[in-house]
Amino acid sequence: DPAGGGIVDGSGRTGAGIVRRDATAKGIVFKAIFATEFLRPTGNGSNLGDLDVKGAFFSGMKPLTKRAEHRSVSGMDFRWLGRVNYAEGLGLQEDLVEQRQKGLVDDTVLLLEHEPVYTIGRTRDRTSLRDPDNLPFPVVETNRGGQATFHGPGQLVGYLILDLNAYGRDLHHYLRELESLLIDFAAEFGISAQRREGLTGVWIEDRKLASIGVGVRKWISMHGFGLNITNDLSGYEAITPCGISDVVMTSLSIESNRELSVAEAATRIEPVIRDHLTRFRLA
Repeated sequence: DPAGGGIVDGSGRTGAGIVRRDATAKGIVFKAIFATEFLRPTGNGSNLGDLDVKGAFFSGMKPLTKRAEHRSVSGMDFRWLGRVNYAEGLGLQEDLVEQRQKGLVDDTVLLLEHEPVYTIGRTRDRTSLRDPDNLPFPVVETNRGGQATFHGPGQLVGYLILDLNAYGRDLHHYLRELESLLIDFAAEFGISAQRREGLTGVWIEDRKLASIGVGVRKWISMHGFGLNITNDLSGYEAITPCGISDVVMTSLSIESNRELSVAEAATRIEPVIRDHLTRFRLA
């Protein structure tokens, strides 16, 4: 779950809405038991970024049976999941982190979009949610640092499950690499994006295009980025995105003056991610 900067020491075990996950030959079946997320710091990891929430209750959740599109490229597995409930996506990340720690899977990149949801990191300062009892969509706290952000249909979310032992074990360098690959991707559409001093994410002048938030457990990464493609940006209006006052959110479609589906963006960003991570791994 991506957002806007910040580091929190300690690792958390989330119940992913306490979701039971049953592997089947046809994919992964998620069965929601109840949807409150618990975070229990163990002091053996780090979380960076601004994108998740705690103590949220999801009502009306439906089990998800989905055949993900898998493409394994140079020891890296890419999966396009389509639209996924936030708790279910978090549960899948939890499973993959555990499997990656055991060496049962390769580095994995999940590309998807979420149902509307607000997320916030583990922080006592929740002012970025403004009026949490009257928000139009659910709020979820998760195991990353940082303030509130919004996810919804039309936003491309990338969750990267990587063994950072192979990437230098430098969390700040990893964040900068995520920014760099998103800047290069925007350039493919004629958009001149950049970083902003002291802020995590990708910007076009004073407009924010993408948010980044990362969690790390025993040097296996989770969460990643949220890149606005064609989404309705009105969901951001009820919060202070990433805790930055007067921030203006924008999207790839607005800045490039063309319509682009999330599925197309997912296909086009895959080689950019692969190329950047290959160079990052060899650096």
